[in-house]
Amino acid sequence: MARPSRAGGTNLRVLRFNPRILGTNPRAVWRSKIFDVIGGLRNDLSDNVNRAAEDYIAEVQLKLAGGYKTGKFVTGATALSARVREFATPESLTAVVGSSSIVAVSWEFGHVNLFTRQFERNEIWRETLVDFFANFQFDFSK
Repeated sequence: MARPSRAGGTNLRVLRFNPRILGTNPRAVWRSKIFDVIGGLRNDLSDNVNRAAEDYIAEVQLKLAGGYKTGKFVTGATALSARVREFATPESLTAVVGSSSIVAVSWEFGHVNLFTRQFERNEIWRETLVDFFANFQFDFSK
């Protein structure tokens, strides 16, 4: 009657006490792959963060294409200034999005309009982020 072998026919006790079978110490041959797995996961996470940031900026640019309020003074400069400033890397899983336009900052935080003489505020960036939050969660749940 044949005895069932362990580990695909290798006798673990023989390997442990007789390193000449492998030609070297068996503990020196074994190498953990955990850091490769963690590195691959961090690469995938940074790719997902970058993809989410690009999708968010694309949606913000679509909403900014018509201007903030009336659409009469639209040049497209505000929409084109919206971009991903810093992409996520495996070391830093943070993407920075923003705009260098003072017009965008004025409308997002509010200002006293010279023509209407009223305090005006139109939050496109924050509302888009709130709308996209469920999409971001779905992307990271994959």
